[in-house]
Amino acid sequence: MGLSIGLLLFVGIGESYRVSPMLLLTNICNQAELLKSSIDANLKLGVPIEFQGFGLQAQKLAEQSEQIVRVDIDSNVRNRSTGEAAPNAGATDTQNLSCSMGDKALLRVLTIDWKGLAFESNRPGHHSQYQIKLILEDKIGPVGQLIINPTPGIFNQVINDQFRPVVIFSLLLIIFVPIGIALAQHFVSLHPVRLQKTLYHLTFVVVGFFIIINLIQLYASGIKGQSFSLANSLEARLNAPFKLGFDIDRDLSGIDTLFQDYRLKNQDISHIYLFHDGHVSAASVTEQYAGEECSGVRGDRRGSSGNSDNGKIDCSISSLAYETNNEDFIVTRLPLTNDSYQIVVKTPWEKVYDRLWDATRNILVLFIASILLSNMLLDVLLTVQGNVLKRKPKNGSKDSPKDNPEEISIQSDGLSQSLKLIRPVFALGVLMEAVNLSFLPAYFTRLFEGSGYSASTVFGLYFMCFAASLFPAGRWAEKHSLRNMMLAALTLSVGGLVGLAFTDNPLVILLLRAFAGFGQGVLFIAVQSYLLQLESKDRSIRGTEQLVIGFNMSTISGAAIGALLMPMLGEQGVFMTGTLIGLSCFLYCAFVVKDLDIAPSITKLEPLENRGKGYSIQHLLTDIEFYKSIILIGFPTKALYVGVLIFTMPVLLKEANFDTDVIGQIIVLYYLGVLGSTHLISKFKSRLQQTEWILFFGCIGSGAGLMLIGQQNWFLGLDVVSQLSDHAQNIVFIMVILIGVLTIGVSHGFIHAPIISHVVKSKKATLVGKATTGAAYRFLERLGHVSGPALAAILLFNSDNSVRVESLTTVGIGVTLLGILFVGLNGLSWLYELVRYNKMLHTGEKNA
Repeated sequence: MGLSIGLLLFVGIGESYRVSPMLLLTNICNQAELLKSSIDANLKLGVPIEFQGFGLQAQKLAEQSEQIVRVDIDSNVRNRSTGEAAPNAGATDTQNLSCSMGDKALLRVLTIDWKGLAFESNRPGHHSQYQIKLILEDKIGPVGQLIINPTPGIFNQVINDQFRPVVIFSLLLIIFVPIGIALAQHFVSLHPVRLQKTLYHLTFVVVGFFIIINLIQLYASGIKGQSFSLANSLEARLNAPFKLGFDIDRDLSGIDTLFQDYRLKNQDISHIYLFHDGHVSAASVTEQYAGEECSGVRGDRRGSSGNSDNGKIDCSISSLAYETNNEDFIVTRLPLTNDSYQIVVKTPWEKVYDRLWDATRNILVLFIASILLSNMLLDVLLTVQGNVLKRKPKNGSKDSPKDNPEEISIQSDGLSQSLKLIRPVFALGVLMEAVNLSFLPAYFTRLFEGSGYSASTVFGLYFMCFAASLFPAGRWAEKHSLRNMMLAALTLSVGGLVGLAFTDNPLVILLLRAFAGFGQGVLFIAVQSYLLQLESKDRSIRGTEQLVIGFNMSTISGAAIGALLMPMLGEQGVFMTGTLIGLSCFLYCAFVVKDLDIAPSITKLEPLENRGKGYSIQHLLTDIEFYKSIILIGFPTKALYVGVLIFTMPVLLKEANFDTDVIGQIIVLYYLGVLGSTHLISKFKSRLQQTEWILFFGCIGSGAGLMLIGQQNWFLGLDVVSQLSDHAQNIVFIMVILIGVLTIGVSHGFIHAPIISHVVKSKKATLVGKATTGAAYRFLERLGHVSGPALAAILLFNSDNSVRVESLTTVGIGVTLLGILFVGLNGLSWLYELVRYNKMLHTGEKNA
């Protein structure tokens, strides 16, 4: 409970730090940039930087803004050769921020106030100090700098105030919910496992709900604050002429230009109006709303009489008051010193919804990742707990297993329990590497720049070592302890990962990735062999399905969680996180997992004196079913996965102007499809004895998904779609992509889940050994991983590196034909076996 809820809180708070401080920094920079523009304009007219009016302007900005505590003008800086300001001598204990930094760069600079999330503290000096420096220029060059000092703790305090009740509430749940579960199990003996799972998941959902609600409030208040800050700044600037006796309408010009500058620096703002006696005196409106009057009614700029009235729009104050409660806009209205003038700033609610959708979408993906992992670990906990309760004798009973129904139940459930206990080994073993997926290519590219090595060299070496370990690991697994194999594999993987946090030497990194590749390959074969042993004892246990579930679950969770951890912890911090996951997996494997006491099966068709003698991998090369599975199913599926989903799809989506995080989440949809279809297959075990047809449906679905994506232009060209608005057409385009990717994912689940079970059913596979056969298949299908990008570059890309979308349809048709050929060859295979059997009968062979 503590780990899962803690992870969820970390995810939610981390997401708030990714967005909320950026909103505040943008707001501060907008105000500072406007002051800088005003000062620069006067400097270029010849006003010296020592002019006292600049200091008054700076002081006025600090007084007006809640985000700024002090603004200084440093006139002792001048570097015309570089245009850069020298460091401020009085700011040695502060950290510099830049208005051009992105959210990830800002997150690396910020110090997260973890204690402040639980305990409120107003101790002086408790918060980190930050500064923003802007260069001031005259018509020759830099003459000084504007130093903005944000309010201490502004970035932390807003988040702490919002999330402190959630953190305290979650801590209380972590303490009292397990107590409640224990009491409930003590008094309610019916379905204790279901009760425990229900209460656990209910707690998880409640905390997640409160996190999302608080994120909504946090971002909405941030955007509202941006609107109010802009209106407040404009109010202060326009009040100055009144104090000097000027009339804005009669004596001043350029108000529209001023409003436009403000609006362009605040992209969320859609309307800025200056009202005088119920009419618009000046305005700036985005192009989207350029044809609308202030009341939201489209029309020309006209006066109350309907004729031209110096460009003023007839808009009464009463209609403005009505707009304050308008569901489409956030309206901020401030009166000036002269009550006949009012400033009105409008922000569309859709801007808030856009930001909330981005944040909520990320939270939901991470929420799913946390659910997948914690639910698996809860199954392990309940299994261990159930074993203890079942083995505990009641009333001092010393009956033998034959007389004790509970002991018989334990023996019958042993294989199912072994399956639940082995799942975390592979899931956590993959997770330790998956947390690096979101940033590892970019990290290696930056690290190896100018070293003579490239990021592709590192990844190529990793996959080569992974593939090279499969054959020897498969042979080793036939005769040795699988548990010891897992421990050795985890040792290599952890050693290959922890070193990345302490070195940037290219040669050392290559060696470490080689170790990690060997370790992951050995772990894969050890777990696969363990699952195949379980499946050979009880065919209702779909062991390879669990392999698929573990891989995709860990990939989804690792990619989602790692993407959040990296900006907060940095690359080294994420490497250490992966190392801790690997060490936890090692300890779990050492204390929980036991070797199975299951003898390998031997075909009944083999003479007794030849069983287990002289059979090696070469015998698989004469197995037509093995060849057929590799050439028609395994190789194309892996090539499609890497070539289309991993290599081509991000390029295609980038050409369509999708953001990077959205692209990643669309790809995650593929893994969710694989998980869903694998789970569906497990629900219909009794109907899946003919695995050929399941593989066939997988090929048909893969082809259909590819053809759907390839025909996106045809969908957009339909008369019904072409008559829709641009926004609606974008929705249709997105839905075509989403449905296509999800269809491919679901179809690949139909292939990944039964393929190993199908391959190891042949006679030659039984003779050679299931572990060896599975390892050989995994090695050969990895050739699809290697060749996928090259095939995609030839078949799907134009000479200018743009994607040839229509070619996806051709590839989809090809995949469909391979599935039809795979099923069609079954008839030839049956005919071959019939002829061979008749020949054996005529020759009198004992094997017949």
